Amino acid sequence: MSHLRFRSLRLPLIALVLVAGSAIGLTYYRQASPGEAMTSAGAGFVKTLTDEQKMTALMPYDSEKRIDWHFIPKDERKGLQVKYMSDEQRAAAHHLLRSALSEVGYSKATRIMQLESLLNELEGGKGRNIRDPHRYYFTLFGNPEGEGKWGLSVEGHHLSLNFVVENGKVVSSTPQFFATNPALVKNANKVGIPVGTRVLAKEEELAFE
Repeated sequence: MSHLRFRSLRLPLIALVLVAGSAIGLTYYRQASPGEAMTSAGAGFVKTLTDEQKMTALMPYDSEKRIDWHFIPKDERKGLQVKYMSDEQRAAAHHLLRSALSEVGYSKATRIMQLESLLNELEGGKGRNIRDPHRYYFTLFGNPEGEGKWGLSVEGHHLSLNFVVENGKVVSSTPQFFATNPALVKNANKVGIPVGTRVLAKEEELAFE
């Protein structure tokens, strides 16, 4: 297993806000901040949820569960599991995740999720822990459209991402945890992950320098 803790894999997400100056025939573009992009994506995700799902996915900002995080396999976790989302909700959840991370960070996060399918194959579906790329959980603390702070947690096996946004600015992006198992894909497999895949190759090499 390869694992490293990061302060952040976030880089500014480029989003454009269009303001048309019709009176003078000019168009202006402003780059949205990462916090603004997250807030918009968070509000969009909430709008896709049913009332029942909101009871699972949404919690008060001051909930003790906001600081209860881990990356090990667990039978139960806070939040709404991707497995129980519709296609529309999954797309909105991944849009939110993408808004919180750089393209590199998003790629690493989703590839870590995909490795669960490989672990399930290697264990013959008989492992002690449930291996499922959809066994990841999204939780929002507070209201993205309200005033004050709100938080985001995305968590599952070998992945824990936590953010706090206040007034359109990301004020915290820790703790974050990324890990992989296997660290190196050595054999051909039915799930289609290429032999030689090392999701955290650069991070692992840097750690041993």
